[in-house]
Amino acid sequence: MATHPSAPPRPFVNLRRFIPHSAFRIPHFPRLRASAVLWTLALAVHAGEPAKPPEIIERFAPVDTSKPDHVIGSGSPQSVTLEALQAALNKGGVIVFNTGGQPVTLTVTKTLNMSQRAKPTVIDGHHLVTLDGGGATRILEKEWKTELTVQRLRFQHARTEKEGAAIWNTNWDGRMSVIDCQFEDCKTTSKGPDIGGGAIRVTGQKNLIVSNCRFTGCEGSNGGAICTIGCQMTLVGCSFFNCRAFGSGGGADAGPNGQGGIGGAVYIDGVDQNADKKLLYVGDCHFKDNSAGAHAGAIFGYTRPNQDSVSVYYNTIFENSSVDKVEGYRGTHGGAIYSMYCHLHVVNCTFANNKSPSIGGAIFGAKLIDEHYANCEFYGNAPEFRGTGENVSLSRMAAPPAVAALGRLPGALDGPGTPKKTAAAAKPVAETLLAPERPAPPPKREASAEALAKFTAELRARAQAALAKSVRPRFTLASLKQDVEMLKAGDEQALIQMRGGGGKLDVEWKRFTHEDWRNLALALVDEDSPEDHARAAFFLLLTDKPDLARDHLDKARDKAAAVEAAFSAATP
Repeated sequence: MATHPSAPPRPFVNLRRFIPHSAFRIPHFPRLRASAVLWTLALAVHAGEPAKPPEIIERFAPVDTSKPDHVIGSGSPQSVTLEALQAALNKGGVIVFNTGGQPVTLTVTKTLNMSQRAKPTVIDGHHLVTLDGGGATRILEKEWKTELTVQRLRFQHARTEKEGAAIWNTNWDGRMSVIDCQFEDCKTTSKGPDIGGGAIRVTGQKNLIVSNCRFTGCEGSNGGAICTIGCQMTLVGCSFFNCRAFGSGGGADAGPNGQGGIGGAVYIDGVDQNADKKLLYVGDCHFKDNSAGAHAGAIFGYTRPNQDSVSVYYNTIFENSSVDKVEGYRGTHGGAIYSMYCHLHVVNCTFANNKSPSIGGAIFGAKLIDEHYANCEFYGNAPEFRGTGENVSLSRMAAPPAVAALGRLPGALDGPGTPKKTAAAAKPVAETLLAPERPAPPPKREASAEALAKFTAELRARAQAALAKSVRPRFTLASLKQDVEMLKAGDEQALIQMRGGGGKLDVEWKRFTHEDWRNLALALVDEDSPEDHARAAFFLLLTDKPDLARDHLDKARDKAAAVEAAFSAATP
């Protein structure tokens, strides 16, 4: 494992801190405004700076097991027994298997137990050992304050009633790492709040590390694959496919109807109670086709209030995750992610075709300390993402940001024992991602010069009216890649301030790009104003966002006709 703490991203740059006062006098060019200097320097500050979260954690290498304490088996699959494995677990230490190089499947009929008296333990299957619950049995449990690493093992067909069908800890405290493992068809069977974890359920671990693991078809009341309470959570290089939180009605706070259904793949309830660090980290992962009965189709990242916890999502793809539509229940939020009470960082991520019947088709955030989005793409989500950030696209980018950063699809990498799919003709990596195939972009629509002048003048007047009522629009100035707040708006220019107390800057309206006008229009939308929706639709169409524009056109009512009339016929 290599952890690389890096400086937190600085989206708000106070340029006056770094520029001598003499730079603002410009004695040899009296007609050149200081704002122009600031504009140029700001662009230089941001040029070439790749977006990064406050911390980056790499995949974990398997633990060295070349000097084992216990060797299970004597050179053939038949010599490997569960009784010998249990005897080794009673003592702890490094446990390996001698299968003669042949794969072996052990059907567990009585749960394997790591004793509280056992010393720190590593179980290494070297991609040859499968532990099978037979559709009836929990596979492995660890007792209080124990330290366990499982690696290069396959867990399948595990079953238990409430918590952790493949792996469970019996009591608070300890540590656990899961490296290069596969979990398939691991399920709990009972509904209820705060229970679940079809594959893994642990509480109070100082750090639960899951690296380069694949979870397929796992189910639990909450957290189809993983369910935790009070653990630092580190997920790196993992894949979660077709996992489900089958409960319903939400958490215990919902009363008797709160029977779970939270976190289709992963459920996290607090990262501070017994943790090394108050951190939820998800990096280099792939979530696809996961679902939940109540909220958080892919991952529920709840961090407790007043703890200054941090949640990071980095180089990760979320696609086709969903939350069920339940008649009479309105808490169905977060098609992919549900996040609360933290510093939220989302960098180099894709959110594609995720759905929630209520709020946040891609991400639902509640009572966040702050939130930062950078170099992310959102498309096909319902409802669609409406936030802002640095280089945030509401349509497909040329390649998913994680793929551009990693040079491959994120998620679990195949080990020597992983079943291989039939080989297909090689394609460039950007062409093999995220079915269905990326369609050709629709023809771009062009607005007449007269219409553009009319809508920009109306939007400028709308901003001035808002400021007169002490409402300061907050939006992303795309040309600066900065979140800003508008302080004043004149006929020729606007005074803006970098969000977070950064430098102030006079920006001439003529320097606004179409994306700047669009972001300003969206920031000023009053849901009950057809005029606001008409302006938002105009600038969305102008910047090739027809799907987003459609919603605003519907709400523009009789003003929609003027928007449609503003555009010429589509160009081929």
